Amino acid sequence: MPLANLNYVAVVVAALAAFVLGAIWYSPLLFGKAWVAASGHSEEKLAQMEKTTAVRFAITLVAFLIMAGVIAEIAAIFGLVRVQGGVKLGLMLWVGFGLTLELIHTMYNARRWSAFLIDTGYTLVYLVVMGAIIAAWR
Repeated sequence: MPLANLNYVAVVVAALAAFVLGAIWYSPLLFGKAWVAASGHSEEKLAQMEKTTAVRFAITLVAFLIMAGVIAEIAAIFGLVRVQGGVKLGLMLWVGFGLTLELIHTMYNARRWSAFLIDTGYTLVYLVVMGAIIAAWR
């Protein structure tokens, strides 16, 4: 299926949903404090990171748009048009890529397992949500 036939509104909504989920996931309401502690960031590092927040958010949003576009293309190839199919696709992408890549990254960067669980949990949730939105909106 050519990219021209994708539902670009669904792609944008799925990307924005992942972005907003991240804002909530890493906020003090959910896992923000635990993630900072698990990541071992100092107050100085956090202050330094805040200086580039806009750039990092823009790059993140572009990355989510790319992911959503790829998910939409995969959903189209397999003819997924129901939420259940999108959820299954998101789960498969997480197991095959999200979980495994995060695991490798964690091992080679000597990250704490609690940071791994927070990050891969977020990846699981946003891939499932993106898949569900895209498949349901086809």
